[in-house]
Amino acid sequence: MKSKRLTAVALVCAVSPVVVLPALVSGALPSPAAHAAAAALPPESRVAFTDERDQVYSRDVTLSTFTGSVSGDTGTVESLGLVDEPELGYVDRPVHEGELSKTPGESGLAWVSTKDTPEGEVYHEDSDGGITRVTCDNDDLETHPVPGTDGDSQVFFASDADGDWDIYAAIRSDDGDCNWTITNLTPDSPGDDLWPSPFVTEDFDGGGTFGIVYSTAEEGRLPDLALISFQFTASDPQWDGDPGAFDAPVQLTPTPGYAETQPAVAPDLPDAGLTVAYTSNEDTPEGSIRLLEVFNPSANWDPWTDEEEPPASSEAAWVENFGEIYPYLAYTRREEDPYGDIATARYDPADSGNPEPHFFRNNPVFTTPGVAETHPVWLDGFTGGSTSDTSGEIAYTARALHTNIDPTDSRVLDADISDVRVDGTERTRVVDEIIDDEIRVDEAGPDYSPDGGRIAFSRQVGVSDSITPLEREIWTADTDGANAESLATSTGHTALDRDRDPVWSPDGTRIAFVRERRAASTASTATSTVYVVDLAAQTTIMVTPPLDFDAEDPELDHRTWEDSDPDWSPDGTQLILRRTTQSCCNPDPGPFLNRPAPGWTQGADRLPARGETLPINDDSLWVVPVETAAIGVRVRTCPEFCDYIIGRHPAWAPDGSAIVFVNSGALVLGTIQENSDDDFLVETEGITRPFWDGNTTESQATLAWADEPAWAPDSSEISFSGQPMGQPDQRGIYRILPDATGLAVITDERGPETEPTYQPTPRADVAVTAVVTGSPASVGGPLTATYTVTNLGPQTALGVVLTTTLTAGATIISATTTSGPPVTCAADGTGCTIPSLPMGEPVTYVVTFSHPVPVAAGTATAIVTTSTVDPAEGNNTATATYQVMLVAPPKADLAVFLGLDSPTGYVGGHRIVRVRVRNLGPQAAQAVQLTATWPDGVVAAIQPPALDPPLPPLQVTPACLPGGLVCNLGNIPPGTDVLFAVALTTATEGDFTLAAKVSATTIDPALPNNQDTIELPVLQPAIRLVPAVARPGQVVLAYGENMPPGTEVVLSWDEGEGVPIDPGPLTVLDDGTIRRSLLILRREQLGGRTITATSTTEEFTPVTGDILVVLRSLSPPDLVGRG
Repeated sequence: MKSKRLTAVALVCAVSPVVVLPALVSGALPSPAAHAAAAALPPESRVAFTDERDQVYSRDVTLSTFTGSVSGDTGTVESLGLVDEPELGYVDRPVHEGELSKTPGESGLAWVSTKDTPEGEVYHEDSDGGITRVTCDNDDLETHPVPGTDGDSQVFFASDADGDWDIYAAIRSDDGDCNWTITNLTPDSPGDDLWPSPFVTEDFDGGGTFGIVYSTAEEGRLPDLALISFQFTASDPQWDGDPGAFDAPVQLTPTPGYAETQPAVAPDLPDAGLTVAYTSNEDTPEGSIRLLEVFNPSANWDPWTDEEEPPASSEAAWVENFGEIYPYLAYTRREEDPYGDIATARYDPADSGNPEPHFFRNNPVFTTPGVAETHPVWLDGFTGGSTSDTSGEIAYTARALHTNIDPTDSRVLDADISDVRVDGTERTRVVDEIIDDEIRVDEAGPDYSPDGGRIAFSRQVGVSDSITPLEREIWTADTDGANAESLATSTGHTALDRDRDPVWSPDGTRIAFVRERRAASTASTATSTVYVVDLAAQTTIMVTPPLDFDAEDPELDHRTWEDSDPDWSPDGTQLILRRTTQSCCNPDPGPFLNRPAPGWTQGADRLPARGETLPINDDSLWVVPVETAAIGVRVRTCPEFCDYIIGRHPAWAPDGSAIVFVNSGALVLGTIQENSDDDFLVETEGITRPFWDGNTTESQATLAWADEPAWAPDSSEISFSGQPMGQPDQRGIYRILPDATGLAVITDERGPETEPTYQPTPRADVAVTAVVTGSPASVGGPLTATYTVTNLGPQTALGVVLTTTLTAGATIISATTTSGPPVTCAADGTGCTIPSLPMGEPVTYVVTFSHPVPVAAGTATAIVTTSTVDPAEGNNTATATYQVMLVAPPKADLAVFLGLDSPTGYVGGHRIVRVRVRNLGPQAAQAVQLTATWPDGVVAAIQPPALDPPLPPLQVTPACLPGGLVCNLGNIPPGTDVLFAVALTTATEGDFTLAAKVSATTIDPALPNNQDTIELPVLQPAIRLVPAVARPGQVVLAYGENMPPGTEVVLSWDEGEGVPIDPGPLTVLDDGTIRRSLLILRREQLGGRTITATSTTEEFTPVTGDILVVLRSLSPPDLVGRG
């Protein structure tokens, strides 16, 4: 759905400053169907992913007047009441509600929500708190809406309503929803226009300039910043919505080698002209914020001079400058958490140490590990001077938020597991657990089993109003979400564990996963470690060496470490993983000094999770053996000089040829050159962005960030979560070939989609059988070839083709199908095509034929094939032989059938089974023999004779039949039935199988119906009294169960027990129960009583139940008194 907005020029990414990009074609990003190069997988292949929602939250920040730093509130976060006051806690929420924006100095707010339409609409809140829907009744996409400079009557946004992306203005025409006049401000733009930022400057005479800075991408160019504006006067200061009022667009950043997006015009800055902050890849490959003077665009600079290098930063938002305090900037920071954190920086004018204005006091403020916190906006700033106010408030968009949230004050966001075909169709939600119709369960990190039949994932339940991370378990389920089960027992899970990121071993017997176990006393002493669980043995090993391990590797000596992001080698003997290390210990000889795990900062009580790291960490890739406390080797690359690989989320190609990993928000391919106990060497090449080799890639102008790569089962392509740079945080799932070509969208709807995994190539064992009946046949006589195709699983077989042949000279009489799913079969007996054959489903193809001349050894042959991988091709061919004679010998098709008078038996009762022998012809059956088999526990007898002789075909049962002996029935003419009745009784409950078979000396052309079986379940009736202990004067219930419905039962007490009772008879209900209330008289004798239930027709052996009559003052628990 979102792919309409994913244009190659709009979704720019960070580009190496030394690379000049080739021309890119403007327009929609191609779907997989449009890319032949990316079509190696069949379109029905599926990808599962974490399907998330997002929501706007707000938190307070505090300014330190001493240091100038801004810190985030550690209290619980709060949902903003956008569109409607939110239903709090675990409820259904819009898939996407975010992109909240506010013009500095104004009170109006604007955002996008999917509350009313799946595509999302723009909403606005005015200064009085009134909320209206701005865009209505369309399937267009809108993004990054911003209120105008008056706050209440204007909203600017980008939309694809006219095909490509343009900047639109909405002018309020009346109160209420949908009363906004919408105008395209850039209809003649040759490319895509995004991210408007309006401003007003005023002159001394009351006039000034009204303008909008935005990102624009002409065809064949990377995005630049552009400006549309017009001059107004004191007498006519208002803009009436006419796009013709604007002057021609002015390009602010004509930089062909770089991409500039996401402008944010600053309020009045000290000692500076009108300034815009924007995201550019000029200084860092990941993109960082730069500054530019709007009316002097040649004045643009890197403001991060106080940092070693600019942080990965985007989505700048200014706070209005009040009083004597320098203005502050909030932004999205991906330096530590690739999902995004919220940080702030202070804008300081030029000084003696910095000749240009620069950012100072750069502080992350909202840093929930593994949770995307993006698109900040200041709701409240700071004031200085005599009325100093150091409290502020920042709103931001977050997803999958469960910690530090009070469900009575905020919505709870959960992620689910969804899947989709690689061609983008048939998207379904696979795992979406809700407990007690209220509590929504968070699921993430899916991975398919090697046979594609199960899916593993991490599950978390509940919310926490503290920053202590919540417990997570590893679960598995069928690929449709059914039969879900926890692996908590197998993995040795405790309530202190966060188990996540499961990965199946190639043989499906083990799962590697990441565990974070915190101490019971604190949330501050957990390290992520990699475990492997053996599913059959239910045992685990910890692959990560413990922190008190005496490290023998110089890369680990005097360091702490933690492991994450595991993936298996194709042979299942090794894991590749991210090992995060940090210097920790006194290098002098002495005991090992255990330090906090990497990812911790002093005074910060939080865990690293789902990709969290710190700049001081070393995120290296390691290959380790699958064993306890595995050290392994670091991954190296030698393009021009040898160095260790820094990265995250490694994935090992199933064919063993390469790895792919993430470095600085880009995918990098590592072709394996050496894999030994001493070295793991790869040759690297950028996939989504140039790497060390400086290669140019197709996608470098499309994606700002790529993460979480996964290989296709045949190693033909890679899927990953991608972030388009020109848009707010709205990750989708993409696919690309290892040679960096063929980029295509798999799925990209308004909600965030992450952590993709391919379903392994479906496998289906299709088998075929062939049977010929009617042989030997006379010349010209009919024979029947029955071909049966069956899918033995484990997946549905696609593109099944059955090819059949007969010995030359056969004449086809008919060819039909008698069972199975829809098929197309040839009338000439040559076979069938079966588009889809589910597991366990047969298709039967029956061909009737004859031969005009004798055939001594004829053959009917069947061959079945499927486009699905068939793991056992030995059963794909079947043959059956037949004969054709001048005069065929007699034939008789004998059949035997078993039938019960009632489908269920009862202990001690009787059932009648009828054994029918039928000659289906065409000739008489000679010397027929019948044998019945009765299982242990079943007693067979001749049915007692009736007063009248049996009517044909019922005959007097011979003693050999209930005795399990061979019964000689003589000759049976064609078309004749012989029927016998046998009485059965059972002394125990259980399931019993009855069987019979028949034979004759005459040739039988159809042997399968010569035997038959039938199941006889036997139940044990019961009667009980409720309660089992009663007092005189109390009413009790006689309750019978497992009795034959519709029959009659009488009740009685043991002789002389005297409790009054209405004996019945009682009719057994359809559910096999009876109920009768009984009164224990007040004068009744104390002691035990026994009630008996008896079938009036002897359907079962009488059953009994007991009751104890006690004193009124003595009953449990009063039977034991005190002395």
